[in-house]
Amino acid sequence: MIDKFIDFLRSQVGRSLYVWGAQGETDITEAWIRKRESNNEKQVKRILMLWNKLKAQGISPIAAYDCSGLIVYFLIKNKIVSSDMSSASLYAKSQKLEKSELKKGDFVFRHNGTKIHHVGVYIGDGKVIESIGRDYGVVERDIDASGKDYWNRYGRFTALQKANDESEVLNIALTSPLTRGEAVKSLQERLISLGYDVGKTGADGIYGKNTESAVKLFQERAKKLDYGIYDDNMRLLLGL
Repeated sequence: MIDKFIDFLRSQVGRSLYVWGAQGETDITEAWIRKRESNNEKQVKRILMLWNKLKAQGISPIAAYDCSGLIVYFLIKNKIVSSDMSSASLYAKSQKLEKSELKKGDFVFRHNGTKIHHVGVYIGDGKVIESIGRDYGVVERDIDASGKDYWNRYGRFTALQKANDESEVLNIALTSPLTRGEAVKSLQERLISLGYDVGKTGADGIYGKNTESAVKLFQERAKKLDYGIYDDNMRLLLGL
């Protein structure tokens, strides 16, 4: 799920607009931009300039996002959250981290001394993708491109991490012989971490009745989630 998230973010770099309150809209008009930006002529002109530039490059469709809208669009589409969230709300629902603890898919935030007001996504290798502003739209930059204090809060979004862990359980279940061994132990450990009961012996590497029951329960839940395109093995596993 994390890789899918980052692939989506990269697909928007250099081909999207920043518009206040936007969340992936593509049916863009000048009137719509003016309404979103409260007819702030300076802001509108900056957006229109980038919009016309992207259209001249032949980019289509062109989507619009604000900083949190870029993230929440993906989270809602993939049923990880059910409603809009601001950058402050994303921070509140994240496990707090130090900068040194960042991993792919973690969020980076700006705090102005009073509140969280901006968010981006760490994609690894010292890079961040963010919907930065009217002149640039969605960009990929070094994490310290605007100075070491530009990003000053860090978090791991709990719901996204859980969805990622559950998708990894599916991959283990699909690619491993479900009898006994390290692959089964890894599967059991994942299930336990997600709150499933695999029996009193825990992660013993033996695919017994309790582990089978836990897998079936997980499968029932997974049917309700969207992990993208299923291959034949996954359809068989999930009974689709």
